[in-house]
Amino acid sequence: MNKLLTIALVLGLAGCAGRPLNTCPAPVEYSRDFLAGAADELEALPDGSKLGVMIDDYASERSALRACRA
Repeated sequence: MNKLLTIALVLGLAGCAGRPLNTCPAPVEYSRDFLAGAADELEALPDGSKLGVMIDDYASERSALRACRA
């Protein structure tokens, strides 16, 4: 039974070999109004805010996701 499962798996994967797989998740889309409000809130944070650092990191990750999906 194990041999049959292995053969089925190999054949199934071979059928996908011709199609490129994009395993990168899609970034969430936000409206312009939402982004403008978020920018206002980000600007209101004090200098050196931990939340501000996290948001900057998130922006970098979103940029990497877009590049991965291209």
